[in-house]
Amino acid sequence: MITSNIDAASEPVQAKPFDTGDRVMLNSQLIITMPNRGRTYRFAPEDEFIVVRRKDERNFYVAFIKAPWLGVFELDDEGFSLSEED
Repeated sequence: MITSNIDAASEPVQAKPFDTGDRVMLNSQLIITMPNRGRTYRFAPEDEFIVVRRKDERNFYVAFIKAPWLGVFELDDEGFSLSEED
């Protein structure tokens, strides 16, 4: 899986890592390319994800709220902020 954030996050990064069940919002456009599936997913700023679980201090597993059938993505929390509708 190849990921890239198009814009740098303009908001400060949250100091505390996100917890399981938190709703998080993307701060910039995100493109995920999955060569083994032959698919590319594009997510817009303010798209919401739900944290499935933490992997480590910096990375977590998230599911896209609008289309959970896409599966779970492993991402770092740098480009996310806590959603206001948490």
